[in-house]
Amino acid sequence: MTMTSATNNKGEKPVGEDKSRPWQGKIGTTLKDSTPDWPNPPKAPKGAPNILVVLFDDAGFSDFGCYGSPIKTPTIDRLAAEGLRYTGFHTTAMCSTTRSALLTGRNHHSVGVGCLANFDSGFPGYRGKIAKEAGTLAEMLRPHGYRNYMLGKWHVTPLTESGATGPFDGWPLGRGFDRFYGFLDAETDQYAPELVLDNSSIDPPGTFASGYHLTADLVDQSIRFLAGHVAEQPDMPWLLWLALGATHAPHQAPSDLIRSYDPVFSDGWDAERDRRLARQKALGIVPESTRLPPRNDGVEAWSSHSPDEQRFFTRLQSAFAGMLDHADRHLARLIAFLEQAGIRDNTLVLVLSDNGASQEGGPRGGVNLTGPRNLRAEPMAEKLARIDDIGGPNTHSNYPLGWAMASNTPLRRYKQNTHGGGIRDPLVISWPAGIAARGELRHQFAHASDLTPTLLDVIGIDPPAAINGIAQMPLEGTSFAPSLNDPTAPSKARPQYFEMFGHRGIWSNGWKAVAFHPPGTPYESDKWELFHLDADFSETDDLADREPEKLAALVKLWWQEAEKHKVLPLDDRFGPRFIESATRFQGARRHYVFHAGMGHVPTEVAPDVRSRSYLIEAHALIGEGSEGVLIAHGDATTGYSLYLRNGRLVHDMNVGGEHVIVESDRLVAPGERRLGVRVRRLTREEKPTLGTGPGLSGFTLLIDGEPAGHIESRLGFFNFISWSGLDIGRDRGSPVSHYDAPFAFTGKLIKVVVTMDDDQTLDGDGVGRARMSGE
Repeated sequence: MTMTSATNNKGEKPVGEDKSRPWQGKIGTTLKDSTPDWPNPPKAPKGAPNILVVLFDDAGFSDFGCYGSPIKTPTIDRLAAEGLRYTGFHTTAMCSTTRSALLTGRNHHSVGVGCLANFDSGFPGYRGKIAKEAGTLAEMLRPHGYRNYMLGKWHVTPLTESGATGPFDGWPLGRGFDRFYGFLDAETDQYAPELVLDNSSIDPPGTFASGYHLTADLVDQSIRFLAGHVAEQPDMPWLLWLALGATHAPHQAPSDLIRSYDPVFSDGWDAERDRRLARQKALGIVPESTRLPPRNDGVEAWSSHSPDEQRFFTRLQSAFAGMLDHADRHLARLIAFLEQAGIRDNTLVLVLSDNGASQEGGPRGGVNLTGPRNLRAEPMAEKLARIDDIGGPNTHSNYPLGWAMASNTPLRRYKQNTHGGGIRDPLVISWPAGIAARGELRHQFAHASDLTPTLLDVIGIDPPAAINGIAQMPLEGTSFAPSLNDPTAPSKARPQYFEMFGHRGIWSNGWKAVAFHPPGTPYESDKWELFHLDADFSETDDLADREPEKLAALVKLWWQEAEKHKVLPLDDRFGPRFIESATRFQGARRHYVFHAGMGHVPTEVAPDVRSRSYLIEAHALIGEGSEGVLIAHGDATTGYSLYLRNGRLVHDMNVGGEHVIVESDRLVAPGERRLGVRVRRLTREEKPTLGTGPGLSGFTLLIDGEPAGHIESRLGFFNFISWSGLDIGRDRGSPVSHYDAPFAFTGKLIKVVVTMDDDQTLDGDGVGRARMSGE
């Protein structure tokens, strides 16, 4: 089957009936500007398919059952049996970056998202927000009669723009989607998520106690959107982008499902890698000649760990597996709805992951990794004592490096890296009406930036020359639509570069050059490796010394591509970029006033009280028996809360589940009161008896400005507060302290004032590690 490319950007040539695209009718002239001409928009091309994109987070190359895993994914496996599996699909090594490439059909640096949406370095390739010159797939489809629905994780607009005032031009509804139900940040708690409906923050519709889980909710809402669509516009095609929180940390799933995987993984990651590679060879996923690389740096032999360690590590892997299994079960409901509605045959379903398995769990993983982000250790005795909590509502679990390595079998390294383990991912495509093949493999090289050109090609439309009056940059990806029905179709002719945190790589005509970059070291010291991927799937035979001219040519090509796509200047900094972004947003502001009646405040927009002194004062009318939360920021895993209970003022600083609580030494009298807490960042010189922790803190409760209780602690918010945001008058989600959420204030709250001292001292490397452990 021959398919014409959709990568030109002129948007002027008439597109007639293409005999090579049996599903395409006469479309007419491609729009020069994709601004919809409401209320009479153009109709969709005849026979244009519905599009369902199911994007997993941090799933490794081998994690789906049909790619060699023992994890039960029958829904994904069925889609693969009814369609195609790609073995050469590549991403960008991180979440924001892959999403920007998938959505726009361009390289991530080119559109301004060279790294995470959490920071803006000021350079064109690193703004943390998709440029207006790079329209999204939704913006391209809308003028051709598509309705576009976005559910789940967005993470391609700066988090400092995620509050009630926006701006909203980078949110899904500002980038071509008609409805949005999901979250804007890198991750969220699956039982108490930071939910947004369209352009407004909302409360989750349930709790852990009521059986709520975000994955189930996202599928419920997907079905709701589509059921309404079918009822009202049954002949209008749709795009539904379902970006699950699974399998990003925190790994949370039903406990019985988690425990069912303990026997499956009890032999450890070394045996599991061997078994997965054997299955992959049997399935044809990898060539018979594929070799398993040595363990990644920092991963010890399974046999070197104690029985207790093995039991703990197994449970962490079981939580990951349970989360993926759980997601597959709910995906089955969505596919069943498509069948029930009679629209499955002409729905093009794509299931993929945004990058390789995550290394952020470190060598040992953890039950609640928000504690170590603030340098609160989680010793093995505590890990074992909480082993049955893993996957539950008071945990923020992630697995150790060894299991991430197994997830990426047979590839080297992890997410964040440009070796195969970071950028080679599963891709399943099923479209009964448009793909004749059933259960076949495709080994062509493809990249995240190729997805949008492929979908435009399948539909039979060209990208617009302008969107909302803004001239568009050309698409940079290449359609791989010919391979849908032709297993011999060639891979893309263009080279494909990679870069993340200074790690670099480039693919061209079956060859790959790649350099691992230790942060903070000269780029000139990086060792470039050379692999012939067509003959060396797992990157185990470095040909750099045997093919020096080939390597030199590829390295030169990398620099050319880097200059072309706004990769330069290279920036390998982690923490400093987070600090710069926070400083740029907060500026000299030290004073916040939160009036009663305001909504939820995302964590990136809330007062930055990390590693500094500050004062919180709530102005309230207290009645007899008044109680409840005055202000709370965070959740059960980490955060702070100031509240009234049993007539006394209470402050709780929760660091990784360890609570530092101070209660007032007297009752709060009825009447108009100022209730507060003064927090001081202490030094080791001031308080040598508190130990050596850098987060030393002192807390003084205040009633009408007078001290009413004091406590000191070795702990503090040194690097991180919480992924969950801030509320006044209640604690809306999973509770920060020892009360049942929302524990709404029963008096009359007038306002809460937060005043921060100018003594903040942030450790860039520490902040980077804290944030990256969740990215």
